Amino acid sequence: MKLRNYAVVAACVLVAAGLAWLFYNSAKLAAPVKSIAAVAPTEVTTPKPAPTQIVAPVVPPAAKPEALAAQPAAPADTGKSQQEIEVHAFIDDVADLLNSGDIIGAMEKTESPEVDAELFPNPEMKARFYESVRKDSANPRSQQQLKGIAQWLQSLKDKTPKMNATGDELTYPNDGVIFEKENGIWYIKRGRGF
Repeated sequence: MKLRNYAVVAACVLVAAGLAWLFYNSAKLAAPVKSIAAVAPTEVTTPKPAPTQIVAPVVPPAAKPEALAAQPAAPADTGKSQQEIEVHAFIDDVADLLNSGDIIGAMEKTESPEVDAELFPNPEMKARFYESVRKDSANPRSQQQLKGIAQWLQSLKDKTPKMNATGDELTYPNDGVIFEKENGIWYIKRGRGF
């Protein structure tokens, strides 16, 4: 039993000696770290999602007249404006990013460049924020919340928005969401969680 006590004391002395050595030599150890930090890039860039490529549909051979009679009628016009169709495609893209867990991609897609410049006056601030968001969104609870936001966005497609006179803004008043088109690209101007 006494041997065990001596072993514990010896281990404590070794740890204390190691900490003392580390404390007194920290200035020598910090110099290489500072030189590495000076060389390391300070701006973190995230890859942009690849643009979706539209492929021409394959046209089947012409059907015989008796086969045409058995087919149901073509679906009626949905009555959606071109702006609504574009916003629905935008919602699908953002929902896909959220469902895949790519919160950074969703944020970049939904924020206009002007809003982005207001939120992040310098690239270092943006990189730190995105790194923090990336870490926070890695847990299962956050992933579940992202899927919930994606479902909520998808639910907007079943509702009728109000369009402004110029056609560059769609508002879903009951949901508090405004989609705005700038330079031919749709963004979320204001909304829950955005």
